[in-house]
Amino acid sequence: MPIDKVRQICSLYHIDPDLKRVCLSIILQEELPSAEYKIISGKIKGFFSTQKYFLAFQEELMCVLLFYPVTRQDLDAITQSSVQAISLFEHLKTQYPVRIGISCAHTGPETIHDCYTESMQSVAITTKTMVAGCATGASHFSDVEEAARFAVETAKYFTKGTCQFYDKDQFRHLKELYGSMEHLKTFGV
Repeated sequence: MPIDKVRQICSLYHIDPDLKRVCLSIILQEELPSAEYKIISGKIKGFFSTQKYFLAFQEELMCVLLFYPVTRQDLDAITQSSVQAISLFEHLKTQYPVRIGISCAHTGPETIHDCYTESMQSVAITTKTMVAGCATGASHFSDVEEAARFAVETAKYFTKGTCQFYDKDQFRHLKELYGSMEHLKTFGV
């Protein structure tokens, strides 16, 4: 889509296309009555009421563009969006089977489609990936075996003194700059 057309659509919805944005794609995994989609979109709107956002939905697919100032670091925008996505998921999963995907942070009108595509790819990855230690208990034996072999081999090299887990000179330099940090080893008292 030409940039002028994107800017025109953004203007129609009062969106600054040059703001930094992160896209959340929310996919409902079962068909619901049409009135239920409006209820869900209302919950989503309430969830993001303190922030600039744009919500578009069509039945099982809902997209939320979260907007941030251009000066905000990408990592900050992604972190805040991730926290919100997790909270939203926790809120919705009690009533609806959902999957949520998240994009990287983007700026400029030419990346709006990229933002959406990344969030949809994120949903696809979470749909197909088994997470070890999750509620299903799904683990690939070969992955567990490889991790165990790596740990054993690393332990052998470490005990021989041929493997280091940190750079001693760099650590010494950090201690000179910041002190020992022993005060952080408390129980929160």
